[in-house]
This record gives sequence, C-alpha cells and structure tokens, in this order.
Amino acid sequence: MIVLPEIWASSHVSIFKDAGFKVAIYVQNCYLTHVNLNAENSKAIQDAYVSADLVLSISQDTTGYLKNILNVSEDKIMLQRYSINHDLFKTGDKQKIITYMPRKMADHSARVVSALNALPATADWKIVSIHNMHESQVAQALSQSIIFLAFSEFEGLPVPPVEAALCGNFVIGYDGQGGKEYWKKPNFERIEQGNIQAFIQSVLARVASINAGHIDLSSVNEGIQQLAHHFSKEEEANLIHQFIERAKSLN
Repeated sequence: MIVLPEIWASSHVSIFKDAGFKVAIYVQNCYLTHVNLNAENSKAIQDAYVSADLVLSISQDTTGYLKNILNVSEDKIMLQRYSINHDLFKTGDKQKIITYMPRKMADHSARVVSALNALPATADWKIVSIHNMHESQVAQALSQSIIFLAFSEFEGLPVPPVEAALCGNFVIGYDGQGGKEYWKKPNFERIEQGNIQAFIQSVLARVASINAGHIDLSSVNEGIQQLAHHFSKEEEANLIHQFIERAKSLN
C-alpha cells in the first residue's frame, strides 16, 4: 500500500497502480486539488481518485469536497486526523496579550492588527506575532495570550486555532472552511471572511468584556476538554489502526 499526498495524485497514482500497488491518497487540504490546472490535469485528478483504493480525509469539510466535487464513493473515504501535544499546548499565566500569525492572509491580518494598535481601547494590551517561533515558543506565547486572531483561508483542518484554543484563548476569526467542525462557542467566534470591520469590532468587544472583568476564562474549559479528546494521540492512533486494518483487507 502506497500512501500519496493529494498534490501528487494526478502524477503518481497511475504509476503505482500500473506497478501493482494498492494506493491511498491522503487529502490534507482539498482546496489544493484544483489549483491552476488545465483540462488534461483535471482529468488526471479525476482518474486518480477513481482508481485509488482508499482516500484519507483530514476533516468533515474535506470529506464533503471529496464526495460532492470529486465524486469519490463514500465507502473509499476514511477519516485521518492529526494529534496535538497537550503537555506542550496548555493554558498558562494569562496576560493582556493578543496573538496571531501574520503570514496567514497577510493583507487581512495587517489591516486588523494596524487598526487595533491605533485604538485607545487596546492601549494596555500587547499584540504578539508568532511568526518564526519554534514550537515551544509558540506554545509559551499562546499559553500567555487571552485572544488569538485566526486568518485561516482555504485549509483542510487548520492547526494554529486548535493550539490557541487548547492554550485557553478565545479564538476570533476565519475558520478556513475545514475548521468548521470544531469552531464552537465560547472558545471560537466566527468572522465572515473579509469582514474586517466585524473582525475588529468583535476583538474590541472581547477586550472590553475582559477589561471589565465580565468574562471568566474558565468558561472555555469544557471546550478545551472536547478539543483535547478530538486531537489526542489516542484518537489519532485509533484512526491509523482502522486504516491499517482496512488496507490489509484489500489484499
């Protein structure tokens, strides 16, 4: 059994199938499937998913794309989700800090952050970029911040918002489509993509409530526990085991 990423599907599935292998395609971002393709490549992609023995899907949104856009039969699709190190990404000593990743939709993040920095309401808050930090530095920054700004665009199952929520942040922003399955209040607040005014106003409302002491940060604990299970090593291992057993049954 050969497992290929979705970006290699059109070029490699037929090669391995012709060589006698069983083939699975692991789709971690369905929105990379039809980017800058001509008609010939589009047909190669359709053929690849038809001939693949199994298709691994990172999220519910990806599964919908596979079924509705690529016409993959449901019996070939298997969920395969990642895990997050909960010993590293956990809540810490909270300060008046807002974190964000500036390389995600840079134009959007620059507009939101610039506006927030210029407003008196956030004068005693720090806005911290997690760009170019290694994993432990990101975890430390997220454990100290209270709000995380999410600028996810087209993603299979965006990771930074999960890490931020596990660290006890109120996550405000775009779900990237793939994040819909975990984007639940009070841990997450969804902003319509491109609605910069609503984004800024939502952050200001959250800041005002925290400044006034109207928000108990423990209110996010139930959501944290659900995320911890959803993205646990045990759950990931269980999904991998199911895939291995299914792959064996194809022989």
